[in-house]
Amino acid sequence: MPWRSLAQVELATAEWVDWYNHRRLHSTQGYLPPAEYESVFYAHHQPDQEALVTVIAAIKPRAVHSAASPVRHRGQRLASGSSKGCTRSC
Repeated sequence: MPWRSLAQVELATAEWVDWYNHRRLHSTQGYLPPAEYESVFYAHHQPDQEALVTVIAAIKPRAVHSAASPVRHRGQRLASGSSKGCTRSC
């Protein structure tokens, strides 16, 4: 049956995605729907919170530029006209 409006296409797509994620049985996932398999997986694989905090703490300082060194992003020049600045590929 052809759809006659964009709203009908959007509804049909949403219904299909719901079926695909919540009712379709997947053989390699023990015949569980993907959403249920994901819930079971994360219920048994909780991240180690201390390790997660350590990783975030290690990454965070690299993501923040210091106020002493101006930041230049792709295609942007520094106000002083200097080419010095962030050496990261932002």
